[in-house]
Amino acid sequence: MAPRKDRQAATFFKIETPVGLLSVVLCTKDEAETISLYRRIDTETGGKDVWHVAVCAGLGRADYGIKNIQVHSLPMYHRGSVREDGLESFWRSCKLAALAGEAVMIHCNQSFHRSSLGLVAIMIRAGYAKHTAIEMVAEQRSIFPGHWVPFRNGQQLSGSKNTPKTCLNAMSGWTRCFLILLR
Repeated sequence: MAPRKDRQAATFFKIETPVGLLSVVLCTKDEAETISLYRRIDTETGGKDVWHVAVCAGLGRADYGIKNIQVHSLPMYHRGSVREDGLESFWRSCKLAALAGEAVMIHCNQSFHRSSLGLVAIMIRAGYAKHTAIEMVAEQRSIFPGHWVPFRNGQQLSGSKNTPKTCLNAMSGWTRCFLILLR
């Protein structure tokens, strides 16, 4: 299945962790299902394998293109132990991946908000300042607080449901989640 045109292509990050450099791939659920993404990961990371995936999309798990991949639930919309346990489990796997010279993948359905938030959370665990982590992710990714495709050049996309009210409502919920994470 090819990624939708209104979604961002996979983005690659290299972050410093206390145990070494970690390669992280942010992508959509659709991309996570394509063999071409795993070929691209191999090319862009110098042959690193992905054995750990964080799913930030609730029940939106993908049919991954490789076998034996360890899937971690990282539900960004939950508060408390559900999210914290998922984050801690994935963080342990990130450290193991950094030590082993592997990459990790983080995805949500559209890859505009929850996967980016997941990466920011991992970067904070790795020791990055909150604002530094947000800025580093935002330099390479469009981080949008709603559930629709963001505006381009100040214009709404054709057929978009973006209105000031729906965007503010979506932003409010996403911002609350984000602020809870950053406490």
